[in-house]
Amino acid sequence: MQKIGNAKVYLKNEAFGGDFVLRNARMINPQESGERICDVAVCEGRIAALGEIPSKFLGAREIKLDGCLLFPGMIDLHTNLREPGREDKETIESGTSAAVAGGFTGIACMPNTDPITDAEQKVRYIIQRSENAPCNVYPVGAATKELKGEEISPFYEMISAGARGFSDGTHSIIRSDILKNVMNYAKMFDTTVFCNCQDINLSKGVMNEGEYSTVLGLRGSPKIAEDIDVARHLITAQYTGCKIHITRVSSKGAIEKIREYKEKGVKVTAATAPHYLYYTDKDLLTYDTNLKVSPPIRTEEDRAELLKALKDATIDTVVSDHAPHTSEEKNIEFDNASFGVAGLETLVGAVFSEIINKNILSITDFAKMMCVNPYKILGLPVPRIAVGESADLSVICPNKKWKVDAKNFFSKCSNSAFLGKEFSAMPVMTIVGGKIMFERDDFNA
Repeated sequence: MQKIGNAKVYLKNEAFGGDFVLRNARMINPQESGERICDVAVCEGRIAALGEIPSKFLGAREIKLDGCLLFPGMIDLHTNLREPGREDKETIESGTSAAVAGGFTGIACMPNTDPITDAEQKVRYIIQRSENAPCNVYPVGAATKELKGEEISPFYEMISAGARGFSDGTHSIIRSDILKNVMNYAKMFDTTVFCNCQDINLSKGVMNEGEYSTVLGLRGSPKIAEDIDVARHLITAQYTGCKIHITRVSSKGAIEKIREYKEKGVKVTAATAPHYLYYTDKDLLTYDTNLKVSPPIRTEEDRAELLKALKDATIDTVVSDHAPHTSEEKNIEFDNASFGVAGLETLVGAVFSEIINKNILSITDFAKMMCVNPYKILGLPVPRIAVGESADLSVICPNKKWKVDAKNFFSKCSNSAFLGKEFSAMPVMTIVGGKIMFERDDFNA
């Protein structure tokens, strides 16, 4: 067990696995209409009763959740765990601890490891190392060997080992013939290709190209670097019939293309991240390297289009884009600092404060984005809060005010885009397979 402040994370072999009852939770079942205040009994890893609790649970542990929201387990579709190879940044244990502290019962981990996750034994390594982790880990294998975009990885062997999709991580597959072959193979196995869309020849800057890159004297990456590559991926997906998931969308042009091709029936889903919804390139006037991300934070026009895309479901989910870096990699000149943020532990707070509390999304919409769509994208059964279902549950207190402070992170790294920000919602308990993997002692629901 690891305790930081009033929060505790358990490994699976340490967690409380007995019977317990959740009292007075506001239960959100996104696949069903409405919501209700309900008691939930958990026994032997599954939901045993809803509403009236049987007498056999007398004496079981009771947890009062008055005012709290109870969701089916949330999944983050874009986490970098860094293990193997960069355990100084993050390990599977620390990354999954950060995930449950952020309210996630599962994460899809990217193949940007050292060595790259591009073979059967490397997928098996991650799964084996995750057996005792606090949350479920779903490896996304490298689409091409060593992420070089030249030779396709062994899809069948990696799927057999447990890969839930394929991606070249932060790289775009530049050769269109290789991209077409990747999509054809993925279609054969009915799996999803996760696409990071940026034209490498245009996206060599360190922030968005525009007024503020000129003011700051920093090299910019234009929006068209994203727009052009999104269009290339969409056209190729339409041609092959492959399912694609476009990660971390940041530009208005990309959103417009995704919306257009969804209407054409192309099997495309898309995600963005909280920092694209919260900030604009004007916020980089402070030279804050924690806002240096790839693709870069864009303009207010782009942010407005992202918010519109959330409302009309052009964007299917919000991801943490968790990319932990050491202070030595971030606390340097902006030009030389690494791209990326540590995002697992702040997603809920940022989205509730900036999106839900401003009536851009309803709580049920949020549940669909975090508790339904990610499962479909990974090809997993969609969970419900129902008798007999596995007890994978995320509990959020929507009125818990807190300030983002890196000393309270379970992640090894502190490169959050939201340091010092005050949020109005907080994950307070995460239950995985009927075990309480994360809980806070200090929430007054």
